[in-house]
Amino acid sequence: MFKKTYRKFKRIASTNKYRNLFRSNIAIEEPATIPVSVKLNSNIQIGRHSWFNANTVVYGETKIGRFVTTGRNCEIGVVNHPIERISASSIFYNKNYHVLPEQYKSFSQIEFKNQIHGCKIGNDVWIGTMSIIKAGVIIGDGAVVAAHCMVTKDVPPYAIVGGIPAKIIRYRFDKNIISRLLKIKWWEYDLMELDGIEFDNIEKALVQLEERFCNEKKSK
Repeated sequence: MFKKTYRKFKRIASTNKYRNLFRSNIAIEEPATIPVSVKLNSNIQIGRHSWFNANTVVYGETKIGRFVTTGRNCEIGVVNHPIERISASSIFYNKNYHVLPEQYKSFSQIEFKNQIHGCKIGNDVWIGTMSIIKAGVIIGDGAVVAAHCMVTKDVPPYAIVGGIPAKIIRYRFDKNIISRLLKIKWWEYDLMELDGIEFDNIEKALVQLEERFCNEKKSK
């Protein structure tokens, strides 16, 4: 999925305003648009031509495909807390989130082993403003997450979901069109290779994409 065009974002962002914003092992396939107010945690991959709006948070171990767009104030890959324990506070299991004074150095924490980290967002996905996607969820290619909803389960390709918890409202296209789109995988091609495709007309675009890429594969 990710080509060698990825570089450690840490090397790209050298100014102070970025140093405090991003953690380790951030791989971004350029070009991508990520405002200063976006917070990325550790071990994240982001595909090219993805666009993040202000104040979005992406939690660790998350993979995001190409041409993904988010609204403002989204949270992607939100982790669970151990509600079966006496306390759900992370101070009892996660040392990374708490800097304790010297007198608490001997305080012991019990690891939360069942915690699921990260999620996978496909290609050409739209995530609406103030949406929350729980850790462990897979969002299929072409899906749309409506604004102000919470996604707790996997979303099929090209499904439109909304609500709390999010449920399928409808699909963007019929089964035949979805099948053709998933076969073409147009997001795998360079932007210049897509030049001239009539993206505002689904039937014409499909024919053009199939002639340009599917026939090309058959001839090889």
